[in-house]
Amino acid sequence: MNSLQRLLIAFLCLPLLGGCASTLTIWDANSYTPVLDTDNPEVQLHKGDLKISEGPDMEAQADLLYSQGYLLLGYSKFTHTVVPGFANKYAEMYGEKIGAGHVMQETPKKVSSDVYAYTVTFWARGRHFPLGAYYNDVPEQTRMYYPDSLREYLHGGRPVLIEDVVVNSPAAGAGLKAKELIIGLEGKPLNGAEDLDKRLRAHSGQPIELTLWSASGMRTAALQLGQVSTAENDIPGSESLFYRNPWELSDYKDFSYISHAFEQAVKDSMAAYQAQREAERQAAYNAWQNSRISALEKTQDSSRRGTPPTRMGIPGSNGDMKKWMIEYNSGNSLGSAYGDLMGSWYFTHKSMWVPSAVGGSEYPM
Repeated sequence: MNSLQRLLIAFLCLPLLGGCASTLTIWDANSYTPVLDTDNPEVQLHKGDLKISEGPDMEAQADLLYSQGYLLLGYSKFTHTVVPGFANKYAEMYGEKIGAGHVMQETPKKVSSDVYAYTVTFWARGRHFPLGAYYNDVPEQTRMYYPDSLREYLHGGRPVLIEDVVVNSPAAGAGLKAKELIIGLEGKPLNGAEDLDKRLRAHSGQPIELTLWSASGMRTAALQLGQVSTAENDIPGSESLFYRNPWELSDYKDFSYISHAFEQAVKDSMAAYQAQREAERQAAYNAWQNSRISALEKTQDSSRRGTPPTRMGIPGSNGDMKKWMIEYNSGNSLGSAYGDLMGSWYFTHKSMWVPSAVGGSEYPM
């Protein structure tokens, strides 16, 4: 394959190569943000084909995955010039690399004429859910809206918000619902998500009673708690989310410059190649011209014809064709000299300059 073929292939594959370059750069430590350690034994790493979903509402999709027992492994937010939908293949490649079972991405948003913003999240199933409810601290600024009954029960404590309930889990069997507040365990008020983590570990594998509060009032729910991991930093075991949908708080990282730089490099290479080809064509043409003239000069009978003419004139005659023909013929008639010239290479070759106005007409170039 010559250099022109390689360059044309690169140029034709510019959208693909630009996407490849930018996306492969995206999937590195500078862009991918991990949420869970994939070495955690509570995470079921996936092997084989994974599922990819896309839509405009990431929060609704996340709620569905949480409810199905998925854990967020990590996410990536970036901008680049690949057309919408093209990044799916690379999201799949990276998802398989880290063991994700589901890749969920937001429908790309157009930032400029050729740049799109992407949000991609990677998920894997948890091995078991002792409680089966994702929960988090209630925002501090909402305390002022607590009703008196809730204030009295908490007695300075802090409730925990249920964000999602996993299907077929103890929490689901006990009727716990998203948006409810867990305010107590075994009749004692809670003091936030970390306090609930500790109490669940203390009651691992035991029946427990939770005190819940919602807009409809206060109630209790009994359930059989599964085995809770004793590791302090084991997020899947405790099912505690310390921040909700963390990609919402992250900024986009710009990788569009990679595709732009690649495109400019191809344009520069094409221009340089064309200039080189033009120089090569000109040199080849000059060499061809010189070789033909040289060959002609060698075939001329210098004893009969005198000094052979050159490309831009006829030495010895000062351009006077009639005088040259008389000298050339050495005694022959002017007509025979003219006829001899008519059949010569100098007369018929279009690249040669031939003096005009001999015999009352112009000679063709």
